[in-house]
Amino acid sequence: MTTDVRADGGATFRIGGSILAALALLASILVVGAPPASAWPAKIGLGDELNTNERLVSPNGQYNLLMQENGNLVLRNASGTILWHPEMDGSGSVKAEITDAGNVVLRQADGDVTWASGTTKWAASATTLEVTDNGNVLLSNTDRDHLWRVGVDTGIHGVERMIEFAKEQLGEDYVWGAEGPNSWDCSGLTSQAVRAAGTDIGNHMSSETQYNTYKNFSTNNSPLRRGDLVFYGAGSSVTHVAIYLGSGKVIHAPGPEGSASGVVQIGSLDSVANRKAEFARMFI
Repeated sequence: MTTDVRADGGATFRIGGSILAALALLASILVVGAPPASAWPAKIGLGDELNTNERLVSPNGQYNLLMQENGNLVLRNASGTILWHPEMDGSGSVKAEITDAGNVVLRQADGDVTWASGTTKWAASATTLEVTDNGNVLLSNTDRDHLWRVGVDTGIHGVERMIEFAKEQLGEDYVWGAEGPNSWDCSGLTSQAVRAAGTDIGNHMSSETQYNTYKNFSTNNSPLRRGDLVFYGAGSSVTHVAIYLGSGKVIHAPGPEGSASGVVQIGSLDSVANRKAEFARMFI
């Protein structure tokens, strides 16, 4: 097969179809720089990895989950709007995978985990991670049970649901002893966020009681991870607790003496003085 191509000067040239096809393919590679959406899978299973610059694409092509070069895992819609990410920019993560214990994790090249969904309590039977047509990232088992979810719909279980709940309270007032629904103190916010994510820790505990009950990690042998409870206080006392978001940020309910506003807010990890070395990881 040949094709006539007319130049600007009016002359006509005849080019073989195979050459045109090759040129078109080369142009698509140069412009897009990656396979078309239809070439990416919608899901991975146990033993599979989502490596840097690889993605999962929903069957309808409207949503994609990309393992970015900056170490973050990002869910977007077709217009490029970010729907979810675990705030792991600059983490050095190079791949995402499902563990045998039921976690979705990000790993560095040496295998160290930088982020985990914290879902071993619910998802030990997990076999599949997928992007769905309704804009969610879903972890499920062979029975199609929904074990973990983030994205368009309300989250299910673990670290991301905990943080999602806390963010829903942004801007609400600090009131000492309050644990919602419209006002909070620091430990009231953390206890209800943990409960929303699937673990009931009982009645409202003070930050000091949460520290003494749940501290189980130290920065000496385990770096802070997204979703960890961070504690503050001078000497042996504990006076404040916050939820670590990653990238040096926390979400918390500081009292008026600790901020100009006294509302649920996002701040820097050390915006409150005297951070303790020990922290609590509520979801493994």
